[in-house]
Amino acid sequence: MKPRTLFWAAIMALGLAGPLLRAGAAAVFTDQTQNTGNTFSAAACFGIACDNFESGGWSGGQGWLWGWWHEGDSAITSIGTPQEGTYHLRLRTGYGYVDRATDMSGQSNAHLRFWAKVVSFESGDFIELFVGPSGSMTVAKTWTNADSDSVYHFVDIDLSPYTMSSEFYVAFDAQMSGTGDQFYVDDLLISAVPP
Repeated sequence: MKPRTLFWAAIMALGLAGPLLRAGAAAVFTDQTQNTGNTFSAAACFGIACDNFESGGWSGGQGWLWGWWHEGDSAITSIGTPQEGTYHLRLRTGYGYVDRATDMSGQSNAHLRFWAKVVSFESGDFIELFVGPSGSMTVAKTWTNADSDSVYHFVDIDLSPYTMSSEFYVAFDAQMSGTGDQFYVDDLLISAVPP
C-alpha cells in the first residue's frame, strides 16, 4: 500500500472522511498510487494551517498569520524531486532557517504532519524542528546523518505536550556543513485529531 493510500485509510479509520468530503476536500487525494499531483490544494486545506509549497513562494497555503520567515540558504524550489507536485521547501548549510506562525488558541489534540527528506548528511550535520509560542519554542524533532537516505518519510508530531498560543510557531533550523547537505519538507499540515 502506498503512503498516500495508508494516510487516507487512517483518515477513514478515524471517522474523518465524511466531514472532509462534506467540506469539499474530495480533491485532497487526487492520485494515491503515484508521486504526482498535489497532496492538498489551498482550496482543500482541511486543517488549522497547511502549505504544500505549490505557490512557489513564501506566502502559500492557508491558516497562517503571515508568510514564512526565511533566512540563509533556504528556498522553495522544484530541484530535488518533491514528494508531491512541483515545489517543496529546501534548507542547506548551517545558515538555512525558516519559521511560520498560526493561531492555536484553544486547540487540543493537534498534530503537525509533513514529509521530510534528508540528503547527504555527514557526521555532525543535523537539523532541528522547533514548535511552540514565540520566545519559548522547543525542539520537537532532530534529524542527523542516521536519517540521511534521500527518501521522503512521513512525520507526525503530536503537539499536545506544547503550550498552545495565538502565535504558535513551526521552525526548521539547519546545522549542516555544506550546500550538498540538504533537508526538504513537503505537504505540511497542522490539524486537530479527535481524542
